Amino acid sequence: MDNNVNENKENIEVKEEKVEVKEQPRKLREFTNFDSVFAWFAYIASYLFCLVFPVSQAPLGGMLFIIMMFLFTFIFLKAKGNKIPATSVLTGVSAVVLSSSLIISSNSFIHFFAYVYCLCAYCYFVYTAQGNTIRKGISNYLLADWTESVFVLPFVSLKKPQMHHAMFSGKRKGTLSVIKKLALGLGITIVPTSIAVALLSYDKSFTDLAGKIFTFDGNELFTQLLSLGFAIPLGFCMFGLYLSSNDKVNPRINEEKTLKLAEKVSIAPLVTIVAAVVPLFAVYVLFFVSQWQYYVSGFTGKLPEGFSYAEYAREGFFQLCTVSVINLVIIVLLILFTKKSKGATVTLRIITVLFSVSTLVLISTAIAKLVMYIDIYGLTQKRVYAAWFMVVLALIFIAVAISRFVPKISVVAVSASIFVVLFTCLALCNADRIIAKYNVDMYISGKHKVIDIDALASLGDASTPDLVRLAKYIDEKEGTDILERVKKEDTSYDCDVNDGFFYYDEYYSDKYMHYCLLEWLVSCKIVAEDSENDLFAFTINSMNAERSLREAGIIK
Repeated sequence: MDNNVNENKENIEVKEEKVEVKEQPRKLREFTNFDSVFAWFAYIASYLFCLVFPVSQAPLGGMLFIIMMFLFTFIFLKAKGNKIPATSVLTGVSAVVLSSSLIISSNSFIHFFAYVYCLCAYCYFVYTAQGNTIRKGISNYLLADWTESVFVLPFVSLKKPQMHHAMFSGKRKGTLSVIKKLALGLGITIVPTSIAVALLSYDKSFTDLAGKIFTFDGNELFTQLLSLGFAIPLGFCMFGLYLSSNDKVNPRINEEKTLKLAEKVSIAPLVTIVAAVVPLFAVYVLFFVSQWQYYVSGFTGKLPEGFSYAEYAREGFFQLCTVSVINLVIIVLLILFTKKSKGATVTLRIITVLFSVSTLVLISTAIAKLVMYIDIYGLTQKRVYAAWFMVVLALIFIAVAISRFVPKISVVAVSASIFVVLFTCLALCNADRIIAKYNVDMYISGKHKVIDIDALASLGDASTPDLVRLAKYIDEKEGTDILERVKKEDTSYDCDVNDGFFYYDEYYSDKYMHYCLLEWLVSCKIVAEDSENDLFAFTINSMNAERSLREAGIIK
């Protein structure tokens, strides 16, 4: 009996061993027609992005690219049924407005950061337009949402790229049918198109235009193939952003986690905080008292004894800016690490106000010194950027101080808005043209005894109209022939340029200044005559530069 039972068990085990478990094939995700449309758009947009890169060489192309991206995506999401919130719309509008700086300015520094902002804003737009904000509206989680949309979601689906599946998903038979019809139409049109080209080839303008369009260029072909290749991984990232936003992938940062983390790090007793900041305030007070006359000179416009204007303006300028940034970091750390209580809230308000006021005094002093320096030596890009940075910093400190008394104010969102608005103003004001115009006006009016042509020439096309104006003024006043020499491309001048420029009374010599002006305008003439008319490289500054050269008779 036992033997029979054992034999049955063995037979059952053998049968079980023979049974093969068949793994079910992994089901591919089913994409909708909307997904398929966006997949194709992601690849085409990525290809266009490669064509206009770097944007400083194709600013008009970059602006049109940004407008196309936002316009198509807005229409697409509306057609898909998404309710686009106001924050997303404002982000899109800010990016489109800022993209116009690409053709208004010819500054590669401005171009780079404006373009980066527009691309990051597009990621945020796609993310939030599909309802993925950590908290609705403009909140202190704004930067967390930006981080999630730019650095996380585009790469979530890279392990299993799905763009190529989406491109050919849906009604595949219908897709193949459309492709066959397109191929048939292209085949039919070969004969009549060839006849039309042959009949119209009598016109020289038509022949020249067709030659420019269809001329084979090996380098251009390589560029196109390279762009098509790079568009694939970029398209994966762009489609991954859309897909992850559409699926509402859980963010790495959320409100619940942030609140718990804030509770854990709020460990510093109020007494410790007060003991830490009181010596720092004492240092500030002592510093202000000891340097009072020195810093007040910046507001009165009188130079302290023993200083030149350059020494006074540079003395401690960067240190003041550094201390201002450190104070902002200290305020943030105090708010994060101080234990929450009623007494702590009141004390933190007082400390924040004191830090903000002392920092605003430092910033106002630095600005006053910078204004005095500009009044004597003129504008440069670095001076404009320094003034802009200090204004941004001052407004952020004011916002931080107000937020401690008005808790409803989202200090992160307000600070980000201040930065974006002021950066847009900087980008759209064509600062390089303002710098050139101001310096030339100051020289012509006699307020400045010298003008740095090398610094103005570094501004590129933005400075050309004002340098042409300066050459006319010098020719009329001093009887020189700078413009005539420019027309003849004659850069010979009675000046020992091999030794560079030389000084007298701390200023450039007139001869060297005339030579630099002549040399720069000749280079502008050569570039204007030899440059090809690339539509996508258009900027307003290049147009104005060419117009000023033509009006002066330098080019035809």
